[in-house]
Amino acid sequence: MKCKEDYISDLIEIRESPGKGRGYFAKQDIPKNTLVVVSKAIVMIYADQHTPNDAKLIEKQLKQNRKTFSPEHLAAFDAMYGGPDQKRDLFTKFNYNSFRAHQRLDTQYIPAVQVKTPDVGLFTVLSYFNHSCVPNTTKYFIKDQAFIMTTENIIINSELFVSYAANEQNYFNLAGRTSGLKNYFQLCDCPLCALQQTETYTVLQLKLDEHLKFVRSPVKNDVEDVLKMCQKFLDLQKEILELNNELLVLDGEIEAAEYYFERLNSSKPSFIEQLIDIVAYGFNKNVKQFLKPESFYVLNKLRCLKQMHMDQKTFLQEFTQYETDRFGSADHIDTRYAKWLKKWTV
Repeated sequence: MKCKEDYISDLIEIRESPGKGRGYFAKQDIPKNTLVVVSKAIVMIYADQHTPNDAKLIEKQLKQNRKTFSPEHLAAFDAMYGGPDQKRDLFTKFNYNSFRAHQRLDTQYIPAVQVKTPDVGLFTVLSYFNHSCVPNTTKYFIKDQAFIMTTENIIINSELFVSYAANEQNYFNLAGRTSGLKNYFQLCDCPLCALQQTETYTVLQLKLDEHLKFVRSPVKNDVEDVLKMCQKFLDLQKEILELNNELLVLDGEIEAAEYYFERLNSSKPSFIEQLIDIVAYGFNKNVKQFLKPESFYVLNKLRCLKQMHMDQKTFLQEFTQYETDRFGSADHIDTRYAKWLKKWTV
């Protein structure tokens, strides 16, 4: 139910979704990067507010906020999904309808390892979005407001999905996602989960796991070994593309890799440079998350630049330009990557 504090685009509407209750559907074709929903949380617990008594804090906030709720907001909260047993108590509703606000645009970046408990909010409008592990929208947060934008062109009458587990560890691993989704349902029936249960994919995944172990292992001195691994990984990416029509390759992944390395001044052939970056890009679990680079991705970028045998000045210039291309500024480098840069520039 829409409240005066919320925005829902005229391009979408709530309809019955087979097997999922209700969901948002496109009333007409919707272009990529279209803002479709803005929703204000009725309860918001920020990371620095978390305590062992979160339940009491939620109850206290809700009691206070209800005094200022509009009739529409109260009705929307009362109508929230209460799980398979349709319980209407506060905590059941919170468990099934809350969203973790990892992608906050109003704060400085904080490495994931330093944030053990994320911001969590309860949004009435967002609760109507159904889950897919390959969603066609993405969500961002500014304080207690959530923004939903399309990430691809959506055809009329298609359902819009968000990912309930987009920030889980091991997101591209079936078991990892299943564990992260257990609060919502036992089994996801999205195309990615269906694919990853097939024997064909299992064989490919075993190969990918071996390369992932290689990349995560200590820095290699032998550049040829790295290049061989890059080539194998690219071959596997092509196999996956043929298997499932780009389902497992993140949007813009290869194009971004080519862009960054086209501007690098290196004596190595461009195709090798692209291979190196594709490897780093391909294993980054959160590459589409704005202002949330995985440390693993950045470390691989630094390693790849280092293995091009640049002098210290050129190395720093290239990495500074790389971060500027991504965020429009490189002011964050000294505080965010100081330890890593010190290691790589000695």
